[in-house]
Amino acid sequence: MANESRPPTADQVEGVVTPEVVRGLQVIHLALPMGVLTFGGIVAWKAFGSGGAGASDPEVPRLLSLIHPVLAFGTYLAAMVVPRLLKGQPGMPGDPVLNAIRGGAILRLACLEGPALFGWVTCFMAVEAGVLPDQPVYWANAFTTFVLLAYVAARFPTRERIVSAYLEKVGAGPPEARSPRRSQLPRMA
Repeated sequence: MANESRPPTADQVEGVVTPEVVRGLQVIHLALPMGVLTFGGIVAWKAFGSGGAGASDPEVPRLLSLIHPVLAFGTYLAAMVVPRLLKGQPGMPGDPVLNAIRGGAILRLACLEGPALFGWVTCFMAVEAGVLPDQPVYWANAFTTFVLLAYVAARFPTRERIVSAYLEKVGAGPPEARSPRRSQLPRMA
């Protein structure tokens, strides 16, 4: 469909965005954060359960906490820019535009997942060094997990969002821009 000379209509795209496509993107949006949440649970259990053994250098969590915001900023920037550069990949099976949308979703989530996991590693190192109970400020490194979860909640794929993304990718614009009702509204002077 993406190879036609004219952009597809919303009805044509809705025929391509099957329930399986929607479900696949939803699984991706739920699966990627699960590793981060699982590791976060292990860190919390270790922090509040058995505590740290003090085997690690106490300076390591401080250094990781300094690196964490830089890493987060860089990967968040990449999450905004890199997926937009994806074009449909004609060699892959399936619709190239859907492949680009799927690939973009995976890239964005991976870019958000990296800092979240790094934050939990920093918390883990603070537990292992035995400094977390005395310096709970290290828990701030877990904040990037909330950024990941907020993104997943705000951008969770629905059929309508996928159709809109498809139309934008092929240059047909969002469905609201083509709505006849919108063009019939009086213009403000």
